[in-house]
Amino acid sequence: MMRWMNVRRLSTSFALRPDHVHWITRTTERAAVDCPHLASIQLQLITPQCELWTASSEEAAKYPFPDPFWAFCWPGSYGICRYLLEQQSALAGKTVLDFGAGCGIGSIVALQQGASQAIVNDIDTWSCSAAHLNLLANLKQEPAAIMEANNLVGTSIDHLLDTYKIDDASKLIVLAGDVCYEESLARQVIDWLHALAQAKATVLIGDPGRQFLPHQRLTKVASYPLPPSLAKDNYGHAAGVVWTLE
Repeated sequence: MMRWMNVRRLSTSFALRPDHVHWITRTTERAAVDCPHLASIQLQLITPQCELWTASSEEAAKYPFPDPFWAFCWPGSYGICRYLLEQQSALAGKTVLDFGAGCGIGSIVALQQGASQAIVNDIDTWSCSAAHLNLLANLKQEPAAIMEANNLVGTSIDHLLDTYKIDDASKLIVLAGDVCYEESLARQVIDWLHALAQAKATVLIGDPGRQFLPHQRLTKVASYPLPPSLAKDNYGHAAGVVWTLE
């Protein structure tokens, strides 16, 4: 029996739905990212063995979910995960806000590396469901995770600290992987993340260098070559790059 059936509900904004579990597990394959550093993490992914991998737009429209961005590991999230693997001491006792969490791999790595809790945030409830399943599959104990489906963009640091019981802004680490794919969205998100950084939260942005990434506002802290499969599937991007906002 899958553990999701007995999972404790950690957030009033989201509850795991059995129909989501059915469709996610039916249309994806549990597989690892093509990277030795992350090989121990098994995710519900759309792989070449899945029907959706080669589905036409008409065929994909027959499924009950929108574009399944949650069924892939994207370059920015890959870079953030590689960076977190090198930051175990910096994660101890911290709360991680995994914004635009997708498959939830950032939260998984952060919790494995010693974060005290993860706020797994995505406005796509299918993403929350997929991330929920992935957390349960990869963490030995019940995840110290809050599944959050509300739109947090614009939320003040004080509200975040109060809502998620965080003692101080310096104990909050925000992960934002692959969020600069549209100009207006990138502007809104970066402005919000900048406000959090100004309040002393740590902000890590993962992006391979997309058009709407505001380089002039960021400081590059790490870059990791993408595995061949990720590079091939992401328009030739060569690296997952991690940036900070100050």
